[in-house]
Amino acid sequence: MSNYKPTLKVFRMPPVRWDAYCTKLSTDQRYELERMISSDAVQLARFSAYLSRRMSGGKHADAVKAQNRAARRVRQALGYTYADDAITF
Repeated sequence: MSNYKPTLKVFRMPPVRWDAYCTKLSTDQRYELERMISSDAVQLARFSAYLSRRMSGGKHADAVKAQNRAARRVRQALGYTYADDAITF
């Protein structure tokens, strides 16, 4: 699984099909897919928070702070032991 297509497939898949899909994957494939989805979840939360803040009239610096808060919350929810992964740009 070297590209983003498996995660897109899962994002579009109804939850009722998750069990059948996971049953077909090897342990290594499950691990890799989980890693990719977790990474995507953090990135999507970052961009959503950034975009939301900018759409509401916020400046870039405020949007960067908002996306860092969102990433921290998602990383905590996913069980990362080091939840703070602030970035600046």
